[in-house]
Amino acid sequence: DLVALGTIADLSPLLGSNRILVKHGIDVLRKTERIGLKILIREAGLDLGEIDTYEIGFILAPRLNAMGRIHHAISSLRLLCTRDFRQAVELSKKLNLKNTERQDLTAGSYEQARRMVLGKVDFPKALIIASQEWHEGIIGLVAGRLVEEFYRPAIVLSLGEKVSKGSVRSIPGFNIIQSLREFEEYFIDLGGHPAAAGFSIETVKIEEFKKDFLQTVEKKIGADLLCPFLDIDAEIELHAINQNFYNRLSKLSPFGMGNPEPLFLARNLEVLESRLVGKEKSHLKLKVKDKNSNPFEAIGFGLGLKEEILQLIQKKEPLDCVFKISENTWQEQKILQLKMIDIKAS
Repeated sequence: DLVALGTIADLSPLLGSNRILVKHGIDVLRKTERIGLKILIREAGLDLGEIDTYEIGFILAPRLNAMGRIHHAISSLRLLCTRDFRQAVELSKKLNLKNTERQDLTAGSYEQARRMVLGKVDFPKALIIASQEWHEGIIGLVAGRLVEEFYRPAIVLSLGEKVSKGSVRSIPGFNIIQSLREFEEYFIDLGGHPAAAGFSIETVKIEEFKKDFLQTVEKKIGADLLCPFLDIDAEIELHAINQNFYNRLSKLSPFGMGNPEPLFLARNLEVLESRLVGKEKSHLKLKVKDKNSNPFEAIGFGLGLKEEILQLIQKKEPLDCVFKISENTWQEQKILQLKMIDIKAS
């Protein structure tokens, strides 16, 4: 169970032996006797028997990691090791509170970072922004969100009086650690991989590094690299999607880093119903069909914030949709659902 948890939380590729360990580790996790994990799963509102890579990667791991990001990871370790019920409850509540604090810190810092980016006169091919107010434990999350929104490499720095910490996220096709190693003389320490990196740097050297790095990036990154794309696995008609198809698809799991869920494209879909859902009305709930299919429930996380998609739906014209297929449990019934990733006019 801990092997599966750690492999997914560390974003290790789910290939080869990793995939085997995670697949069997999830089976063990669903039956775990670790009281700390059971309480953490309960506090997160999850069903132990339904735990999969998504629940680990997006719900449990952030809670365990939050302590190390903004406090000390010892509480997470104690939760995983404890055999005492009361201690498990106390530690689980502590992790949930720290995770909420981490979310608030990240949201506030991201909004500041976003305003900095949008306030730039020139829009460079890589983003480098810094602040004394940002906690070094969340700058990687801020960098990741900047890459999602602006689709270019992002370096976010937590400024210190003498030494500053930097966290970096990149886009497909641009090896960030290789590029940063060309400027190794600036760093106190540097580590990472092609998609992400971290470093320490003397604060007085930041401006010089920024100038040199951006000059290099302007030469290395072509306009085509800054165009987001979706790697679609297959085009499909909705009437071909049924429980048997989903069961066969599930044999490719566990999905995650290095082994992503298959991505499908369906054309000329009719939207029968649409509404915004979620606390901030940021998610888009749909009911869609093609000319030969029964209606399918669909959810687009975050798509409710995309004005161009909302306008398309209001026009009531046929749409091309890119999605993943999931199984949703509602009132003890399992229903296939489309997880919308993008929507365009047909």
